[in-house]
Amino acid sequence: MANVKDVQALLNQINHGLEQQKGQDFNLNLTPGKILVILGLLTNVLELDSIEIDSEQAVFISLVGSLKRKATTDKMLDYLGGKSFDEVLQALLRRK
Repeated sequence: MANVKDVQALLNQINHGLEQQKGQDFNLNLTPGKILVILGLLTNVLELDSIEIDSEQAVFISLVGSLKRKATTDKMLDYLGGKSFDEVLQALLRRK
C-alpha cells in the first residue's frame, strides 16, 4: 500500500500535468471524487467488483474496498484461509 508521501507526490504530478495542459484543448476534468477513485485503485484500497452493461448500454462499475487496515490477526487468518485444516493443525502441534 502506498504511503502518504507517495500519494502526495502523485497528486503533485497530476496537478503539474493539468497545469501544462491548460493551454491545450485536452481537458481531463478531474473532480475530487474522480481523483479519490483513481488513488483508491492505485493504492489497492479499492478493487473492481463488477462491471455491468444494461440494455441501454449504460455502464455500471462497482468498486469495493475498506479504509480499515488489516491487523496482524486478520493477515494471519487470510494466510490460513488457503490452508487445509490438517495443515493448520499440524503446524500448531509442531509449535511449542
